[in-house]
Amino acid sequence: MKRNRLFNWESITLYLDFVGFICISLYIWFGLKPIQYTETYHGIIGDFTPIIKAINNLLEASGFLYWMRFGFILITFSFVIKIYRRILNNRGVCMNNEYRISISKERFEVLKNNQKFLKILILARFVNALRFCQMSSFLKISDTEGTYARKRQTINAPLFTSSVLYEGFRFAEEALKKDKDFNQMDVYKEGIGAIINDDKNKKLIKNSLRIMRNRFVFHFDQIHLKDTEESLHKYNSDSYIFALAHGEAGRNMYYALADEFFINFLLDKEGTKSKEELSKSLKDLYQDTLKLMARFTEETEKLIAEVLLQFGLTVDVDVSR
Repeated sequence: MKRNRLFNWESITLYLDFVGFICISLYIWFGLKPIQYTETYHGIIGDFTPIIKAINNLLEASGFLYWMRFGFILITFSFVIKIYRRILNNRGVCMNNEYRISISKERFEVLKNNQKFLKILILARFVNALRFCQMSSFLKISDTEGTYARKRQTINAPLFTSSVLYEGFRFAEEALKKDKDFNQMDVYKEGIGAIINDDKNKKLIKNSLRIMRNRFVFHFDQIHLKDTEESLHKYNSDSYIFALAHGEAGRNMYYALADEFFINFLLDKEGTKSKEELSKSLKDLYQDTLKLMARFTEETEKLIAEVLLQFGLTVDVDVSR
């Protein structure tokens, strides 16, 4: 793997040290030792006196003390970065290390027939999908795309995240809960097992995440038309705006009514809640979902790590970055 050695933490601290050293050296040479303009400074390629005088005049105009302070600030900043990275390294965290878990061809030929390995592979795929949904929540929306694009992302990113979380929860219930290879493991019983057996989590999955997955993200089919029509008759609002756009309308059109209606369908089927109550319900739902997602992801990765250790797979660390 190619690495950019010009812009890693080691090179950045080196640049800071170098520039800081130059600044302090300039102060010592020019600030403490006044230039005698009768002197000449000869180098291999000629007379450097004009250059020396120009540098002296520049430093004199800007203030010698300023350059000394600037140099000390750069070196101090570099020192703080080094200390911070040392603390992270002592905690087992390194911003530049590369971690790799490799499987030899011979070992893979054995593992590919192992049902436990297959289920771990599916769990790993679940974590990848969930991470993707998480990152999409933080994608930067440019000013040209506007607030409507941000609103679309704010509403839909958690919906897709919830759908993936629902799938992972269901897989854990169906494939892991009754599997002795997993349900006898302490890391499972204290982690995923405890999560899927919690009544509050079960209620959240059944009453919210399942509907998000089946109605808002997937299955855009006619089977739901009837109850959607019934809910639409109960949907009340002060105004009904079907779509909004800013800038390039063709690319950034946001169909606001569709999202607003289905949020109402999820949280207020009878159409009795005020706008403030609905907003609070949505916020609470998203917060509960995020908490469940964070814990479920953490425990899933713990389980994956434990099983990989059972298979004799370990982490190789590349510290050359």
